[in-house]
Formats: sequence, structure tokens, C-alpha cells
Amino acid sequence: MDDIPATDILSMIRKGKQELAIKKLYKYYPMVDKFVRSNGGNRSDSEDLFQESLIVFFRKSLNPEFTLTCKAHTYLFKVAKYKWKDELIKKNKTDFLTQESWDRYNSSEKYNEPLDLKDNYRVLENVLQSLGDKCKQIFELYYQRNFSIQSIAEKLGYS
Repeated sequence: MDDIPATDILSMIRKGKQELAIKKLYKYYPMVDKFVRSNGGNRSDSEDLFQESLIVFFRKSLNPEFTLTCKAHTYLFKVAKYKWKDELIKKNKTDFLTQESWDRYNSSEKYNEPLDLKDNYRVLENVLQSLGDKCKQIFELYYQRNFSIQSIAEKLGYS
């Protein structure tokens, strides 16, 4: 894939050359399309998702303190991936979120751009809402009440 330096993209956006930046960023659409289609979506879903990801990218780029520590396509793909996961959770279609599928896309790209704290909480909240009652109980006992794994097993009758 022909990588466009993230600094070039940020510079274009900040200098008002959004059309040129969009044209260059659209080279990465096929990557998002492939991911969405292989995880329960269709072309329309991938187009919408890519556009939403572009909006996130542009909004972040307008903040002068925002810097990318990864490639532009890596950031776009990461945003799209998490937005798609949220969408599947909303539609209760988590059967497409197999660990194998998720790992395949995590291992193909190296992500080092952290999510904003607000995004982290949103992702965590979505994941926690999708847990079953037993999992929630184990999570609470371990993380909130500091029970050991052994204590949890005994309390829940797994020992």
C-alpha cells in the first residue's frame, strides 16, 4: 500500500486542502471495505463507516495539539474497526466478532495511536454491556472487590 506520510495529510487538512486530503485518504477505503464485508457488513455499511471515520480523522486533525504517531491509514482503519464493532454490538450481531476475525485484523496492522480517554470509556462500556450476567459478576468481584481468582471460583461454586 502506498503510504502517505501522516504529517502531509495533517498539513493538507490544516491548510484548507481538505479535498486533496480526502482524495489521498480514499486510497485506503478498500481496506475498510474488506474488513466490514468480512465481518457481517455490506458495501453501503463500509462506505458509511469510512465516511464516519474520515470525519473523526478530520475533526481530530483540526486540533493543533493532535499528532499522529502512526500512519494515516492505520489510524483510519483503527477508527473504522472500533466503530464497526460498536455497530455490531448495537445491532446485536456479535456473532461476527469472532476472536479469530478480530485477531486477524489486529495482527495485520501495528497500532500505536491511543484512543482518547472518552473513546476508551465508550469501548469499555459497550464491551461490559455485552457481557453475560456471570461474566459481569466475575468482573465485579475481581476488578471492583479485588477477589482472587481462587476466591471467585469458591464463591461461585467452580472449585
